[in-house]
Amino acid sequence: MNKRSKMLRNLAIRFIHYLSDDLAYATIGGSVARGTADSYSDIDITLYTYNQSLTSANIFFENEYIQIEVKSVEQLPDLEAVLHDPWKNRYIKEATIIFDHDQRFIKEKQKIDLYYHTNDCKEKMIHTVSDLCADRMNIARDCIRDGKEYSAMIAAKGAWAEAALLYQFVSSGLLSTDTVISTIERDFRDTDQLRKIFSYTPMLNMSELSGVMGFVRKELREKGNGFSFGLSPVQDELTTRKSERLLKAGDYFNLLWQTYGEALWLYFETAEGLSFEKYREELSEEGRLAMEKLGFLKVKNNEVDELERMTNELLEFSCRKFKTKSDLK
Repeated sequence: MNKRSKMLRNLAIRFIHYLSDDLAYATIGGSVARGTADSYSDIDITLYTYNQSLTSANIFFENEYIQIEVKSVEQLPDLEAVLHDPWKNRYIKEATIIFDHDQRFIKEKQKIDLYYHTNDCKEKMIHTVSDLCADRMNIARDCIRDGKEYSAMIAAKGAWAEAALLYQFVSSGLLSTDTVISTIERDFRDTDQLRKIFSYTPMLNMSELSGVMGFVRKELREKGNGFSFGLSPVQDELTTRKSERLLKAGDYFNLLWQTYGEALWLYFETAEGLSFEKYREELSEEGRLAMEKLGFLKVKNNEVDELERMTNELLEFSCRKFKTKSDLK
């Protein structure tokens, strides 16, 4: 764990001492938990409470940003839940416990961490993700048939993203979305078609992306969407920080990927079941243009076929990586 990560971890521990007695457990995630935090990093804290007297929020504490997600104690994954669906509950693997009122979670987390290193766990994850990818590709084709070309692209990109996350975990044990693109670019030299589908071109002004994301948030706030956590102006500052980090590193494709993922999160949280086609109609002309800049485009030509090919390739390589590592044990 680097010096910045230790400092932010200690700050998070100080912060939770100010919270109510309703708190049962608390974890930190992201770069702080991984020990790779830098000057651009914030702190991600998940609080598990008995009565949910606390609420999810973005706050500024001791000159650092903290993103707080609040869940009920009933939502705390135990070993049984992980055994049932390790992929759904994978976030718990990276979490670091900073508060445990009865030591129960610490003991359970030790068992969970051991399970994530087993072959049974990886086999289940590969089967789960393979099914998820197939379902999303079927949705993409149904959307094309129904004339929902934006939704088709979202579903097909989602299938590829799920397979990419799986490949990253099987090959390196990482779960962060921040490192997916660098992992794929490292292990797969030919990413030109992928970049084209995700709308990355040298002509795109990457320095504008955080501002475009901010415009989308502002419009959604003015429309009265109730997702206060994701639409908070603090999120604009955090997006700018992330953008500055990736721009400085020249990691432009990764910047587009992460910004698209953030916009997709906002869509899912504010759409109230609307297809993207209907959702898009309710945006202003400027809002629709902003979403296009963030990667929300109609599917064209054979892009679903190409994304399906790349998705299946990732699934196949995940299986090979798993088999190779199993044979070496």
